[in-house]
Amino acid sequence: MEASRVIYIAGDGRSGGTLLGQILDGLSDSVYVGELRNIWHEGFEQNEPCGCGERFRHCEFWRAVVEKAFGSFERLDARAMLNMHRSLARERYIPMLMLLNRVPAELLGSKLPRAYEDALSRLYRAICQVAGKSVVVDSSREVSQALVLARIPGIDLRVLHLVRDSRAVAFSNSRRKPQFRGDNASQHRKPVLTSSASSTLAFDEDGTTRILPRQGAVTSALVWTWRNASASGIPHLRRRRKIPYARLRYEDLVRDPREAIGRALDELELGRPDLSMIDGTYVKLGVNHAISGNPVKFNSGGVDLRIDDEWRRAMRERDRRTVTLITSQLMRRYGYTI
Repeated sequence: MEASRVIYIAGDGRSGGTLLGQILDGLSDSVYVGELRNIWHEGFEQNEPCGCGERFRHCEFWRAVVEKAFGSFERLDARAMLNMHRSLARERYIPMLMLLNRVPAELLGSKLPRAYEDALSRLYRAICQVAGKSVVVDSSREVSQALVLARIPGIDLRVLHLVRDSRAVAFSNSRRKPQFRGDNASQHRKPVLTSSASSTLAFDEDGTTRILPRQGAVTSALVWTWRNASASGIPHLRRRRKIPYARLRYEDLVRDPREAIGRALDELELGRPDLSMIDGTYVKLGVNHAISGNPVKFNSGGVDLRIDDEWRRAMRERDRRTVTLITSQLMRRYGYTI
């Protein structure tokens, strides 16, 4: 059986992963599914809306995927799947996964990791079949999930490491931002005007506002360092576990999306695809079926990309200095000016 090819967007959050996934969704043979690691809780349990605006269980795309992969929603124990995920793909397991390609549960003789990997293999294969595409774009970001996918024979993994200036990420993490719109999300779909797009508040089914998690400057800087350093370690894994890897800076993506994406896909050994939907910094986005992620996933239409650099004017100097101090070594490595 042919392996499911996966482009896994790794790195920290608030780095443009949703935008990148939406652009890749426009390629002829790719389907963007958002942060698939969150499907068990935010999809199956919470029934949050996917990128098309419909609630997960009411979305025709995801209903077809679930039926093909697991038979039906009723036949899958989402809580058990979430527990399996937590037993295998936690970020604290990254060193063990990198060094030993094992997790603690396996050392104790548990069969749960293999059961979870089998479920993931069926899930990604069903996504390809329902979408009629051969490449799944997953913006889950956490390297632990990528290392789990790399263990699965039925998955052909490619890691696209997306990096953004740590100060911009910290500033974004400090802002109040909605996670998703309510049941009428599809009625409010609109063209994106900038790469940072929508600021409209979102409401859950009970009318409460759902806000993305916020972080202080120190926490944001430490998480940025950990996640990006982990992603940077992927090319240095043993030769027998070589995983195609490419690094892409958010700033380069926004300035010249065609060149940045074309170069990254070349490095991932995927060749140069048709990028006719990109004209300079203008990109056409279609409707997607993204799980979790940034609320810009609800936008479709024409995007005139512009760098979101509000942090340069509005970030507190103390926070700027703190984040710079903690992240300066990796920032220089990635080509940023300190």
